[in-house]
Amino acid sequence: MKEVIFNGDNVTIYDFPEDVSIIYPPEPACPSKPDREIVSDAVESAKLDVSRNSRVVIAFDDISVPLPLPKNDPRKIMVAEVLRKLKSVGVSKDQITLVCATGMHRKCSGRELRSMLGDIAAAYRVVNHDCRDVVSLGESESGYSVEINRYAAESDLIVYLSVPFLPMNGGWKSIAVGLGSYECIRQHHLPDILAESSYMNPRSEMHRIIEDIGRHVARQIPVFHVDVVVNNNFFRGFVSKAWREIRGKERLDQKLLMAFSNLMPSSIKSAVRNGYRAGYEIAYATAGEVDEIHSEVLEKVYEHRGVRIGEKYDALIFGLPNISPYSVNSELNPILFHTMVRGYLCNMFESIIRKKAIFVIQNPVSEIFDEKQHPAYREFYHRYIVKGKTSPEEIERAEKELVSDPALMDAYANGFAYHPAHAVIAYYWGALGLERLEKAIVVGRSPAIKPLGFDSAKNMSEAIRVLREMGCDKIAYVRLPPVFFVY
Repeated sequence: MKEVIFNGDNVTIYDFPEDVSIIYPPEPACPSKPDREIVSDAVESAKLDVSRNSRVVIAFDDISVPLPLPKNDPRKIMVAEVLRKLKSVGVSKDQITLVCATGMHRKCSGRELRSMLGDIAAAYRVVNHDCRDVVSLGESESGYSVEINRYAAESDLIVYLSVPFLPMNGGWKSIAVGLGSYECIRQHHLPDILAESSYMNPRSEMHRIIEDIGRHVARQIPVFHVDVVVNNNFFRGFVSKAWREIRGKERLDQKLLMAFSNLMPSSIKSAVRNGYRAGYEIAYATAGEVDEIHSEVLEKVYEHRGVRIGEKYDALIFGLPNISPYSVNSELNPILFHTMVRGYLCNMFESIIRKKAIFVIQNPVSEIFDEKQHPAYREFYHRYIVKGKTSPEEIERAEKELVSDPALMDAYANGFAYHPAHAVIAYYWGALGLERLEKAIVVGRSPAIKPLGFDSAKNMSEAIRVLREMGCDKIAYVRLPPVFFVY
């Protein structure tokens, strides 16, 4: 069965053996109404606990979702509708602060903020969350430290604009992580918690802690959510013609387009990737208190991005493009490769793999570290991972060293770098994969994968042969993108 494989910034066609199953993402559903009407109806029908004297924080997801960023960003519509509603009850412009909820991520640039918010980014006070500039709200019911963004903590109302993309997104995570401090976030991002069950499971231990923290915030400051779920319309334009799944029937024009794109210099391919905008459309919107709306929001996420599969597989094969939530407008480094494979992919497809399954991933992993965004990742990789210092004690020591490094902290505080500890937390993010996978085989001979414990195969045929030799009878190729998950 011939199918497209995204391989870093290249695209290839591979003829899979007949006994290898192909798992496809769901087809995008057509919206029932125009985007603005869907959002307007949701915001208009909800009641805001606000008066003309209220100080309001409008927080919104950063550029890590949706992935990749959409051509028509739903946040533009969401923020406009919320501002219109606030204006109708007399809340003035100088009482409103917009906060980009970055958690421990890097700041969003002015250009990125404008792409998300449109002209509103220049007309209102807009700030990036700083996970050091927080206020303590005490301890949650279960004894967890609660520290959130200073603007949010000092407001009379938090309005959160969320675009849940996977089951792990949205809900109380928006508040507890998006607006949380390093110490607050770290509590539920530790390996023993992440390895316990998939963080795509809303009932996991990670989400239980997050809910405990979020509800504690809401008992002190009213929290109002506006949630939008987008459909799965990843492809548009040239990409739609060249890279849609072929389901065994390749076309000459498609082969020529792929060959042309693969021959481009790596710098141009990187620029094309970073400039690509998906065709996502608003499929659903709702507004209200988190516990009132989140379960229905999750149902819509499952409807548009989930695939129900009742079988278990010995091995899954993936093509991995050079994209991740933590490398927007940047490059995929070795730590982020680990995060994507043992973290995201394992958590998204954990329900269909047998105990100690095997993954095969095609991606030309390279030791490229973005100097602006990922200096702490570079240091963590070379100081610790390359030298084999990967015991729990050594990784914890690495985290403390990175956080105390003045240059790395300055890059976060005054530049566009991720918080120094984010590199280690991204490594922790792969805890479930380290527990559940017997082996992860990377197609290609990149030396960057060896320190992270990945095996390699010369090509896809050799990788499949290794699977056979290891007794893998049930094998599936998971056709990505678009982004989807199974349950």
